[in-house]
Amino acid sequence: MVTNPENPSKEEIERHELTHAKYKSWCKHCQKGLAKRDAHARHSKAIRRKYKTRAMGEVDVPDTEEPVDGVTKYSMDYAIVGSEKEENKNTILVLVNHEDGGIFTYAPTGKGIIGERVWLAKRIAKDIDNCGSKDARIQIKNDQEPAIVTLQEGIREVRRGKTMCVNSPVAESERNGRAENAILRTEVELRALRSDLESCMKAKLN
Repeated sequence: MVTNPENPSKEEIERHELTHAKYKSWCKHCQKGLAKRDAHARHSKAIRRKYKTRAMGEVDVPDTEEPVDGVTKYSMDYAIVGSEKEENKNTILVLVNHEDGGIFTYAPTGKGIIGERVWLAKRIAKDIDNCGSKDARIQIKNDQEPAIVTLQEGIREVRRGKTMCVNSPVAESERNGRAENAILRTEVELRALRSDLESCMKAKLN
């Protein structure tokens, strides 16, 4: 008998609630994660970002893309997450692999790599290498925010493989669209995890 996907088993529910990594229409927490978007649309379409540039009209940013000339691309950007209260907001860094759409998130103590934050460049370089890109040529894309450009250069210095840095024009940060996509996907999962945690605690987080 074929299992109805809208009626998951207890084991499937428990396994899913460990991470909420993949959107499930039957999960109330996943639905809350997409609350700011269309919860009835397919997950990949619901989080796909459209953006505009001066040279192009409105375009879709696909979730993945094939490497060109053997170069795997990564994009990264900072994001602000947390509750609606300003004092509870935090800065995170989101890195996305263009080839498979995989996302890494980091919680730095601040922006850039000054002082104790030098660990971030080393951690990102290690994560990239662990994706099978240890000796491969890669390209890291981001906008021209000084702190993230500094981090980008730090990654290039510590990686053994060739690392090419690409920065979008100052007035056209929208070109870093895949990083923005990754941030949206991260926000969706964070809202789902928050909803699940509040449900377990039977309390509202600030």
